[in-house]
Amino acid sequence: TGKTEVTLPPRVHGPAPDDEAPAAVAKAFAQTFGSGAVVSNDYVEDAEEMAGYIGQAGSRYGPLTQFTVRIDAIRFPDPDIAEVRFQMVMNAGPSGFPFQGAARRRDGTWRVTRDTVARVLGTAGVTVPHRPV
Repeated sequence: TGKTEVTLPPRVHGPAPDDEAPAAVAKAFAQTFGSGAVVSNDYVEDAEEMAGYIGQAGSRYGPLTQFTVRIDAIRFPDPDIAEVRFQMVMNAGPSGFPFQGAARRRDGTWRVTRDTVARVLGTAGVTVPHRPV
């Protein structure tokens, strides 16, 4: 028998800037860090550059390792900033590696921040340089 994973809507602490924001933030994290996701400017800052680093991190775990993202909580301290507590879950395990990160809304689109990507990938031994000034 197979497993069925039920995905609950993200828990939001405090007011959200609009009804769609929590789901859009959760989707950005899933599309950025989930296995098989195509890194896109629709979901992550500096996507063109980050795609190489994300691919490098994924290759360190082998082709049979699958990652999913579980969002624990979202808070919007500003209408265009989301603070996110999430887990990187490996091979559908019962719990994941905990992280805190952020998403930023620009031009109406929520994207995982470059700093969040750098922090997650750092745990896989991949160094993401700071954004050039």
